[in-house]
Amino acid sequence: MDFQGRTNILVTPTNPDGSLIIALHGGSGSPSAFKIQIALEASFPNSYILYVDAEDGNNNQWRAGGDFGDGLEDYNYLRDLVKHMIYEYPVFASQVHMLGYSNGCMMMYRYVNKDTNAKFASVTGISGSYIAPEDFTYTGKILHLHGTDDPTVPKGGSAKYQSTDDMQAAMKKTSQITVESIGNVKHDFDDIKTKYPNLNERIKLFMGL
Repeated sequence: MDFQGRTNILVTPTNPDGSLIIALHGGSGSPSAFKIQIALEASFPNSYILYVDAEDGNNNQWRAGGDFGDGLEDYNYLRDLVKHMIYEYPVFASQVHMLGYSNGCMMMYRYVNKDTNAKFASVTGISGSYIAPEDFTYTGKILHLHGTDDPTVPKGGSAKYQSTDDMQAAMKKTSQITVESIGNVKHDFDDIKTKYPNLNERIKLFMGL
């Protein structure tokens, strides 16, 4: 689905239930690669699923803050895209879910926190962190999944990323966040899927779809 110069992948269900899942790929990834990796369609056959493309010119990285850049292009794009999907498709505004992996998780957190007019049914983050400059004030429900052996975005934190414990403490002031560890799992998404084969079922349970 082309929208404002970017090519996204929209999976349209044959029997839509009014729900939409917006999926943000990791850094240097793509909608097509993430679609194959996570394969949400099998678990959510009645939901619209939109795999979204990061802005060109930034190595397919989301400008989520910190070292990734702090431009507004990706934020504005996601804001307009969510509105477009609600207006143009049989999607209920109360049934929009967001999911992000790695750098996509970071962008997702920045977006839901910054767009105070958007209300999401659920937010699911995988192997990411919150790195935006704004204080976190989002009030919705969040599930954050993180590998215990992640060397890229360490669960225990690093010079670039806060620990999941610190992130949870900060987010818990306003949101309903649940952080779950995935044992012996690194940052690579294939490793996550191999060692946590019930990943999509856990996400489905959280989303209530």
